[in-house]
Amino acid sequence: MWNGDIPLISGPTNLSSALARRIMTTLGTLIYHSSYGSRIPPEVGEIQDVSTANLITAFGESALLNDVRVQSVLSAETTINANVRLA
Repeated sequence: MWNGDIPLISGPTNLSSALARRIMTTLGTLIYHSSYGSRIPPEVGEIQDVSTANLITAFGESALLNDVRVQSVLSAETTINANVRLA
């Protein structure tokens, strides 16, 4: 039922949405929040190899750890498929 307000999300749903948004935002694109985002979006379209996969994993971990609600990343993995571009 619409009561005129925008519905708010909290808890795990809020964290999940915030982390996804951070990962999909290119680091440095927000003028007043230059440390917000990740280095993953510029990698979209690059041919994947082990080196690129390792970079993407590190970029993802870094982005997650930049959210004050994340204390540690226990496991992170980037899967590569032969001759497939990251998209």
